[in-house]
Amino acid sequence: MVHQFSFIAAVLLLIFTEALTNNIRRQFNCTDKTTIALKRVCDGIMDCPDGSDEIREFCMLMTCPTNAFQCNYGACIKKYLKCDGKADCADGSDESHCGHEAGSCNETEFRCGSGECIDHRFLCDGKIDCTDKSDESSIICQDFLCPRHAFRCESGGCISQVAKCDGFKDCSDGSDEFQHHCQKKCSKDGESCTVCALNELRCQSGECVPRRAFCDGRPDCSDSSDETLTTCSRTFCPVSMFRCKYGGCILMNLTCNGEPQCVDWSDEDPILCGLTVPPGSCHLPALSPYSHYNATNCPMCQPGAVVAQHHELNYSCEVGHKLQGSSSVYCHDSAWVPQLPTCIPANGEVVCPPVSSPRLSVTCESRWGNRRGWIPCDNPLPVGTIARYQCQQYYIPNGDEHQRNTFSECQKDGTWSTDILKCVPECGKLDEEVTPLVINGQEANYGAWPWQAGLFTLRAGNWTFWCGGSLVSEYAVVTAAHCTWKINEDTLRVVLGKFYREFDMNQELTQIKDVRQIIMQPAYQDRRGNYGSDLAVLILATAVELSPVVQPVCIDWDLKAIDNDLTEGNLGTVAGWGVNENDTYSDTLRIVQLPVVSDEKCIKEQPRDFKKYVTFTTFCAGYRNKTGVCNGDSGGGLIFPHPSGHNNTWLLQGIVSVSPRRHGTSFCDSTYYTVFTKVGIYNKWLKSALESVQPSYQKSEGKESESSN
Repeated sequence: MVHQFSFIAAVLLLIFTEALTNNIRRQFNCTDKTTIALKRVCDGIMDCPDGSDEIREFCMLMTCPTNAFQCNYGACIKKYLKCDGKADCADGSDESHCGHEAGSCNETEFRCGSGECIDHRFLCDGKIDCTDKSDESSIICQDFLCPRHAFRCESGGCISQVAKCDGFKDCSDGSDEFQHHCQKKCSKDGESCTVCALNELRCQSGECVPRRAFCDGRPDCSDSSDETLTTCSRTFCPVSMFRCKYGGCILMNLTCNGEPQCVDWSDEDPILCGLTVPPGSCHLPALSPYSHYNATNCPMCQPGAVVAQHHELNYSCEVGHKLQGSSSVYCHDSAWVPQLPTCIPANGEVVCPPVSSPRLSVTCESRWGNRRGWIPCDNPLPVGTIARYQCQQYYIPNGDEHQRNTFSECQKDGTWSTDILKCVPECGKLDEEVTPLVINGQEANYGAWPWQAGLFTLRAGNWTFWCGGSLVSEYAVVTAAHCTWKINEDTLRVVLGKFYREFDMNQELTQIKDVRQIIMQPAYQDRRGNYGSDLAVLILATAVELSPVVQPVCIDWDLKAIDNDLTEGNLGTVAGWGVNENDTYSDTLRIVQLPVVSDEKCIKEQPRDFKKYVTFTTFCAGYRNKTGVCNGDSGGGLIFPHPSGHNNTWLLQGIVSVSPRRHGTSFCDSTYYTVFTKVGIYNKWLKSALESVQPSYQKSEGKESESSN
């Protein structure tokens, strides 16, 4: 499959190649074959008849000069044209948020003194965005906290470390180019250096930083030497301040708020915050410059978290650095042994880690030295590289904090200025409305249920349809445990993007996957034991490629919808290739809507020997009019819609498990209700099962009266 972005990228590459080849002409080729002057591209005006010179995918690669305003889609116009009453951007974004009435700015914007609204990201960034310069005033920016990867201007405000001492004044007061910030570092052989100003102190690396920046909880020296025990041990903290264990001072009201302000996390110490700490346990240490570590059995734990004795940490370094010390340390009697390692430069060249992910569309532009221009993003990248990215189709940013994360810059210390965008598969989305209920079900349109999976087993050398399932991630399918009972991974295949039941009848976008691992709910013991935990996860041998007909369904992880969804009478939808009204397997995928039935009603109206299957881990749904699910539908999901934006998001709440059997046959009795496994009951186990395989994955016979569906 060729993604849309891949096609656009190819077109852009062709455009740039032609522009370089025809440098004398300096022309731009529109997609309709007409040409315009290259300087007219991304200038806010659609000069190409088809508007291809002002498209977002192309113009977002632009970097506007400081005297320009960048339109929402990336084009650059003169800054004085903003809010002049005339739309100069093709999308009119230069005239948005220009009102002077109170409350005209939204919660993500800053209101300038002149009445304009600018994005909060541009506040105190060293560049003037408000016409009255109020976004960079010392009153606003003097107490502005900069992230550790940024340089703090003397008037306040933050700019990239790469912009410091680069010959251009990026701070509004020009302090990023002051001599005492740009002086040569002291060498080990005693070479003399410029003396720091009276209001400054020298870092061990030779830099000069303001005195007030020393021992304030936040590292300002590139080597963090301003926030060490050696530097801060004699620091006196006022009564209103909290003293970090190494000596730094922070505001007292910032302690125990879940966000560390001390570099050693001592302001979030569990003992200080009234939390119980097991004997011999350790706090995960703060990261030293350029280092990373992985906490065994606790991959999501953050520095400062408490781990048990004998816990292991495995260290690694940023690209361009090497480890000094042991790569593994252990918690022993509340201390880490051996001594925590550090990372030192491996050679003279500092580079940033590659920016490469199948979930990202990314371009990288180097702006420094001999490697200036467009470069591959999947290799270590030189300082000054700008990486611009967005989520691939069918993926969305992971969390609200990533919504505006569109680019990052490689800094002089070999780190990216911001965390690279994290993308996750978009789940539970349909391209069409759900078909109303039809007695005995109705044939589904191809691709209408993109998470529906077909399970096939190997019998007599042929792949034979067995059960259904639901795709919940790029590498996992949820199904019923009885579909996997005493079945080997080698004899099971999962098919997605499928319409016809027969294994060999597939469409262009159908994907057939081997199964690497079967993870059954541990409490499940089939009919001879516990049948209530009828749930299993199939880990695919290779990741699926998301497409219009292959996408995951959502899980109700926070259980906010389960009570409403499983209210009596509420309609859920299930799909499958199971036995139909003619007692034959359906040749094509069919769907049906079923109402939830209360436990009391289900127990009262089901056969006597079937009532044992209705427990707190299950629920019933269906009709008693021969409409429902049957043999072959096992493992399929009962899905419920929830309003989300302009469309619905579909949640997986039930797994087809078991129903009564018609006497004297092997077929289900559709005049009774079906029992479904309640997915929400097993959320904790399900999440644990998925997380246990994700790291390694990314690195590379019953009673006559009963019948499983």
